[in-house]
Amino acid sequence: MLAQESTRALIALAPGDHHDVGPRMLADALEADGWEVDFYGVTATVDDVIAAVREGRPRFIGISCSLGRFVDELRDMIERLRDELGPDLPPVVVGGQAFEGDPEVWRQTGADACATARGGAVELLRAYKE
Repeated sequence: MLAQESTRALIALAPGDHHDVGPRMLADALEADGWEVDFYGVTATVDDVIAAVREGRPRFIGISCSLGRFVDELRDMIERLRDELGPDLPPVVVGGQAFEGDPEVWRQTGADACATARGGAVELLRAYKE
């Protein structure tokens, strides 16, 4: 298993999702909380995220999904991350507007947890620092 840096986080978007304001705000909030954040925006591919995990060894991957229509693509992304990275995959935490209405939708993605603005995302993600 790859060694992890103590406070590195990786924030990305679900494939096809171009709403990056929320995840950028989360990245800024995490930086203010002492994290080193790698932000992968709208042009990043799943391959980019895989390479970033291998190189940066983040404590978790946060993936934003703004609309329900991107949930299937997000599920496929997480499945591919698990296939490619195996035991080197850190916990995957999803969040975003797609999960605000029905708190169980995130479970369909194969993620390890869900953090939403309403649920205090930064506070929840602090658990991954230790």
